[in-house]
Amino acid sequence: MTTILNKKLIASRYEKDRRFDEPDRALLARLLTVRCNELNITGIGDLSSLGNLVKLYVRDNLVRNLMNIETAQRLTHLYIINNEITELDTVTKLPNLEKLYAGRNRIQVIEGLQNMENLVELHIENQKLFRGEKMHLEPESLSALQSLQVLNISNNGIDRLDFVTSLSSLSVLRCEDNTIDHLTHLTNLKQCPKLQKVYFTGNPIAKENRYRDHVILNVTKISELDEKEININEVDFIRNWHQHKQDKLSRTNLQFNPSQKDINYISYADVENLANGLPSGFAHLSELIRKRDQPVAIDASYSAPDIVSVVKPQPPIPSRSVRDYRLQTPEKDAGSRRGTATPDFQIGGGDVSPAPAKTPVKSKPHAKPLMIENTPQSR
Repeated sequence: MTTILNKKLIASRYEKDRRFDEPDRALLARLLTVRCNELNITGIGDLSSLGNLVKLYVRDNLVRNLMNIETAQRLTHLYIINNEITELDTVTKLPNLEKLYAGRNRIQVIEGLQNMENLVELHIENQKLFRGEKMHLEPESLSALQSLQVLNISNNGIDRLDFVTSLSSLSVLRCEDNTIDHLTHLTNLKQCPKLQKVYFTGNPIAKENRYRDHVILNVTKISELDEKEININEVDFIRNWHQHKQDKLSRTNLQFNPSQKDINYISYADVENLANGLPSGFAHLSELIRKRDQPVAIDASYSAPDIVSVVKPQPPIPSRSVRDYRLQTPEKDAGSRRGTATPDFQIGGGDVSPAPAKTPVKSKPHAKPLMIENTPQSR
């Protein structure tokens, strides 16, 4: 037997609320809430006679679609839990709808939710899907829900969280018993600045190490996780510790690693070379780094001095000047310090002027020793 939710069914159900000889039209016009649960209702008829209806309960029935639901234009709360509904397209014709409870239906795709800027709560958990199926939430459709604060999508085979990035007003996310298996999906929660309560019990990530830490790091205003309150001291500790590790890693990356052969790495030495006037450009930097890591001999050319690079570093040769007395040619007399200057052509050139004569240093006369007479003491 087909049962349609219409004004006749509602009037008979609220007969006890009738005032004396009040007609059906007056009775229906003043009804604010209608409850028609567990009546084997298969469809919804014309509800235009209920001009003030704001809450409609049609739980545990056999409703297959929501045609004619738009005739109740003032609806703010709609409870259609545990029916046979497959899509929510006609719900978008309810501009004042604030709360929609549509769990335990057969909805597989959430789309076409435009013109629902007043929707605050959306409950679509535990859909009766076939084995292996999963719910798909269209991000473009959810982006229209700018006022949405509560989203319940538990037990729907959901394996990703990218659809939440456009929900800027979301404060509660219930996503239990799904198939989210990697902690990186939690980074999408950073796009929900008002998110406070999240629930992921029953997902593979809930068994991962440091799952709790990852949630705290990605949920800005976290206050409750999986039915357990989060202490503000715990939040501060985890975030400060994470920031400390990030700072330490940044400092480590700034240090030069000699074993690293990546030509894209630019060290401070390369920057210093550029500052000293060397040519710039990525190709030149790459060549500098290659030569630094694997020294090779440089061929002599007309435009460059004869420089030979060696693989094994040698101790530096001390700089010597032709003025240094150590370079003067000794005379036959070994005791003499006088000599002629020898130009230092063989060590790179320099000033070849003769060395001035060395002015002898006058020695001070020896001081006369002080004689102290040992006078015997009188007894």
